[in-house]
Amino acid sequence: MKQCILLDLDGTLVDSRADLAAAANAARASVDLEPLPIDTIAKFVGDGLAKLLERSCPGISPSHSDVVLQAFLDHYSKHCCDETILYPGVLDVVKRFHEDGHPIAVVTNKPKQFADLIIDAVGIKPYIGFIVGGDDKRKPDPTPLLQACDALGVSSRNAFMCGDHHTDLIAGRRAGCKTVWCSWGIGEHGGEEFDDACDSPAELYQVING
Repeated sequence: MKQCILLDLDGTLVDSRADLAAAANAARASVDLEPLPIDTIAKFVGDGLAKLLERSCPGISPSHSDVVLQAFLDHYSKHCCDETILYPGVLDVVKRFHEDGHPIAVVTNKPKQFADLIIDAVGIKPYIGFIVGGDDKRKPDPTPLLQACDALGVSSRNAFMCGDHHTDLIAGRRAGCKTVWCSWGIGEHGGEEFDDACDSPAELYQVING
């Protein structure tokens, strides 16, 4: 059977920094905080929505946490696809993986409702066999990866976890997958070990088919 490919979303498939920053700044505005630059908020991405809001709105009282969350959700649900785009070369590589017969899943810490919208909007939905969001377990927990492998009918030993963030690498190792760090994204490997590293989607294709 062809190798299974598990792909992170933000920072690996898509550049979502502008839309995430706009929603995070809407959350900050809800508690009278000034907006932060896109690049600052981008550094907060990768560990799920709760962590993004905790980092974007530090020191808020528990009584304001629901206000901040709702402000983010209200904004992002309407604007999550406004400026989010595929990284150059991603569409071609995902299509080639699909044509080659590789089972493909997206495993993201983003809530699944937003992952579904974005994957459809950027045009890769026809090539993705399964999507796991971060609504329950989140990377670095290996559970979402194992769930994706189970849904695709493959062993995690026959899978690559490909992502830009150290949580992808940790989750992949814990799940028993091969790990590929995608350096073109917004995350960092954080000193975590990985089996291969790629500077472009085209290089990712060569690693998996090499």
